[in-house]
Amino acid sequence: MKRFNYTRLWETLKSSDNLSCKSKELDEYLDEFIVELHNYCRAEKNIAERTRSLDYARSELLVAELRIGESNPTTWVLKTVRSAVYFIECEMRIITMELEHPERFISFSDGSGPLARWNGTIAELLEYTIPLQIAGRLSANSGEPMSYTDTVKLIEQIFGITISAPYDRKTKLLSRKKNDTPFLDKMRIVFQEEAEKLHR
Repeated sequence: MKRFNYTRLWETLKSSDNLSCKSKELDEYLDEFIVELHNYCRAEKNIAERTRSLDYARSELLVAELRIGESNPTTWVLKTVRSAVYFIECEMRIITMELEHPERFISFSDGSGPLARWNGTIAELLEYTIPLQIAGRLSANSGEPMSYTDTVKLIEQIFGITISAPYDRKTKLLSRKKNDTPFLDKMRIVFQEEAEKLHR
């Protein structure tokens, strides 16, 4: 687990010194902490580890805020602590977005990335993929029809994404009462319009 107790902001907030005389220093230390926080979150690809580290750091700051509020009731000191907590929570919200919409976080910074990029939603991708799997149009190298689990793994590899709770997503898609295939309906219209162009 990553800890930020080595940063100058952490060391200063945890010290027993009078913080009222360190306004300029704390502003500088806060800026350093924000940069360090950002760099860590970009480098740590393990979401569980990143979440654990951020949550622990936030808890440490909230405890420090209580202690500082008793001994250093200066408003701007507490604002510094709350600013640090705010930036940690911003990174935690990004994690939530990353879990809900992994397709938005695909990186192509090196040449070893995924084969293609999916520009739609995960629901649209599964709406297209599930019928292919159910109809037996996808097979493994052995010739055996691919299971739903293997199909999900395949599209994850192709597009470099992670599909969380795939069976829950499948159940949700198949449980639609009205307009059950909106994406496929759009694709049918696109196909028909393109075909009409050829026959004009």
